[in-house]
Amino acid sequence: SCRLHRVISLYREANFVIDELSVRATHDGAGGPEPVSLYFNARYFMVMDLGRNVNPSRHFRIWDWFAVCSDWEPQPAFGFATDAHCSPVTNGPDDYPHDKKEKAFSWELERADRALCVHLFSRCNAKTIESRAGAAWYEYVYRPLWAEIAAKSTPQAPVSRRKK
Repeated sequence: SCRLHRVISLYREANFVIDELSVRATHDGAGGPEPVSLYFNARYFMVMDLGRNVNPSRHFRIWDWFAVCSDWEPQPAFGFATDAHCSPVTNGPDDYPHDKKEKAFSWELERADRALCVHLFSRCNAKTIESRAGAAWYEYVYRPLWAEIAAKSTPQAPVSRRKK
């Protein structure tokens, strides 16, 4: 059988969430082999009132980041960044079954066996939300800061950015 594993991480006083997705196949019988990671595509969908003149923007160098925001106060904005490849965001997807399609957004992750994503909610302009989404992705997904406890007790524990 196959199982979707989704871990949503919330951080105190942060305006973003980290979303980790994977699909694993398991043997249904007792004593089967270890679970195997499978490749998958994921589609995201969101409803957010950003007004009628929404222009989704993508980071000019990294296409797996995007932002959508509003020009009217208080400038609600959403930023997204992932370590998987991401399709362009669609405003008013064809399969949205309700009125006010301008409030609906969808995007898709391309084939991956694991995806780490940042969903950022803020009030700012397009360039700022792109930058903030990228910074959150870098700090929490790409190069997360973590600490190790040394074998000997020292006054200050070392801090490392190496991979876990």
